[in-house]
Amino acid sequence: MAAEVRRDSFKTFWDKYSDKPDTNSMMLNQTANDLEASDRAEILSSLPLLTNKDVVDIGAGIGRFTTVLAETARWVHSTDFIESFIAKNQERNAHLGNISYQIGDAVNLQMEEKSVDLVFTNWLMMYLSDREVIEFLFNAMRWLRADGYMHLRESCSEPSTGRSKSSTMHSNAEANPTHYRFSSLYIKRSNNWRQVHWLTKKVSADGDDETTINDLLKLFSQTWYAEQVAWDAKLDNEKYVWTDKIFSNAIDNEVVPKNSTAYVFTPRKSSPYLHINSHLLAEKFTCNVWNVEMNENFYRTSLTKANNEKDQRVR
Repeated sequence: MAAEVRRDSFKTFWDKYSDKPDTNSMMLNQTANDLEASDRAEILSSLPLLTNKDVVDIGAGIGRFTTVLAETARWVHSTDFIESFIAKNQERNAHLGNISYQIGDAVNLQMEEKSVDLVFTNWLMMYLSDREVIEFLFNAMRWLRADGYMHLRESCSEPSTGRSKSSTMHSNAEANPTHYRFSSLYIKRSNNWRQVHWLTKKVSADGDDETTINDLLKLFSQTWYAEQVAWDAKLDNEKYVWTDKIFSNAIDNEVVPKNSTAYVFTPRKSSPYLHINSHLLAEKFTCNVWNVEMNENFYRTSLTKANNEKDQRVR
């Protein structure tokens, strides 16, 4: 029963915007038209080639992505649980004959096994409970063909508008059921580094062991959460890296062209404290820096530091 109440709260949340099936409502941002095209282009640029591929666009809304996906893919199944959004979606895409539409909740979506090559979502998981997230991922793995892909994009820790009160459409007076669990455009426009994308590929499993939904739920809701909290406590207030002086001296004579891009790979295999300070590199060379972390816990601390430092050269 608790899960049903949970779904009702999300439906109620989105029903408030059902009479305004437009871009602002889709992005919960009053200035969405200023960034929608760039946001959409950035996400689509990360997807695999979709020629002769079948796609399901889940939580599609008015079809921001459905349109472009259908221009390349063989077929697109576009779904959302708000009827007026799907109606607008159909109206916008009436000229395309390779799209099917469905009104329904993502948690109840049923599809044939191995029927699609891409499961596409954008801001979906944050409207699911922990159990619903795990169940959805299990379903997506069943729907995908071999070597198929799943795209996820979520607001982690805070809304896509960051802490800006001028542009957000989230009401301070009303309950917001969204899960902000632990992108370049949002760095530029909102000083928000917590727009995170994943592109995952379905591959054959190693071995025959199977993980149950309950096992994964325990990891997702308890074990991994506790691990992240512990690492946050150790690393989030790290103002300086002990390697700063060593590294700074080592690169004193190096020259990097202004506004170029440096790639920083930080595996942290010896110690979580042994890594290169990307912010130091950006400051020393006045260059852009792509920081790549191999550990998901340390990745979050890097995001936290980026959000605090607000140096748009560091990604």
